[in-house]
Formats: sequence, structure tokens, C-alpha cells
Amino acid sequence: MIKIDKFKSLNEKTALKKASVIVASKIHDKADVLDDYCLELYKHMSTLPSVNEELLSSLVKRVKGGENPVLIAEYFKALSGMGDVSWDYIKGSTNGKNRIVREHYLILDNIRSPYNIGAIFRSAESFKIKKIYIIAEKSPLSHPRCIRTSCGTSDIVSSEVVNFATVKDIILGDKDAHPFALECGGKAIGEFRFPEKGYCFIGNEEFGVSREALELIGENIVSIPTFGLKGSLNVSVATGIMLNAWE
Repeated sequence: MIKIDKFKSLNEKTALKKASVIVASKIHDKADVLDDYCLELYKHMSTLPSVNEELLSSLVKRVKGGENPVLIAEYFKALSGMGDVSWDYIKGSTNGKNRIVREHYLILDNIRSPYNIGAIFRSAESFKIKKIYIIAEKSPLSHPRCIRTSCGTSDIVSSEVVNFATVKDIILGDKDAHPFALECGGKAIGEFRFPEKGYCFIGNEEFGVSREALELIGENIVSIPTFGLKGSLNVSVATGIMLNAWE
């Protein structure tokens, strides 16, 4: 491996590329990405102009907590320009404290695809979603496909992995909650009256919004009319369309 002193003589893009390769190689070899060498490497990389020190520190802490170390490799790769998410990751290098948000919340109701979850986070960050509740047995945010697709936004948009009972308690405890669902069989999106403050359920790719959620929201369902032979949209695409309409 390259000595840390050698890194100091490299130009920024080259240093980022080599750092990404080193971390990825360690992951491949099932080696420790938090050993003394790597920690010293991260310390040096945090001094580079394009590296957000606070974001890198948070990624290291997440890996220490058991999340996938590809988080760090992908971050360096994105900043180096090797990945297809470089511009978005640089643009999104913030801890989210200065985000402009609305009282809009998403509830991902057992969505199974890490790709779809990452894509939803990316749209949610653009359309001022305040928080995303993920109904799942374990967090999907450390999955490589979620990391890549979210383009860093899973570190920006506030989120929490919960069960349905927790979500139900939050909604019933908030008189201004106004829950609704993005699902088939509801009012067309152009006619639906979106709430100023609301919790939108986004359902599973195969089964849609759960029965328990539908019982909670009643008739408050928004649907996107489609005219193709397939008759449905990818869940992340549908969510993006809905978010654009939810003003």
C-alpha cells in the first residue's frame, strides 16, 4: 500500500482514486478498513478541499457501528470522478442542517429493493421531504445499491427504521398528521388535495401499501393515471412524480 507521506505528494483527484481503490481492495480481501493505516489515511483525506470532513467522519462512525464499509470507498470514488455519481455527491456533501424542508414525511412500507429506496431518498432530498420512515426488519441504507443510487442523500435526509406500530402511534398522536397513500384505485393526482403537513405511505413493489396502512388512511389515496400496456410505474418513479405534485 502507498505510504501516507506519498499521498501528500499526489494531486487531489489521484489521491481520491487511490484511496477509493485501497478501501475497496480491503473490503474485497475482508480486511479491516478501520486499522491504523486506514484511520491515518482518512485523517489525511479529510484535509483535501473537496472532502467534507464532517461527512467523512460520519461515514467512518457508521462503519464502526457495523454498516457496510463500501460507504467510504464510494464516497472517495464519487469525489474522484470515477463514479457516475460524482457531481451529485459533491453537490450533496452536507450534513443536511441547512436544508429547506416542509412538514412532508414519507413512509416506505416494506419496499424491498435497495435501488428503489436509494432513488426515493434522492427525490426526497430534492423535494424537501423532512423525514423518511422505513418500515423494515433492518436498515437498507448500508446496501451498496442503496448507497450508489441515493448519491449521498441517505446521509442528508433524516430517516428512521421502524415498525408499523411506531408509525401508527406517531400519526395518531399528531392531530395535523393527515396520512395518505400513493396507491392504485385512488383520486387522480391532478385532483387530489395534498395536505400542507402529511405522511405519505409508499408501498411494496409487489403488494403495494399494506392492509394495516390502508385501514389507517381510509379513502385518502392518490393515484397516477397511466396509459401504457404495463399499467403501472416503478415505485421510485411514481414517488418522484407524486413529490413534484405535493406542493
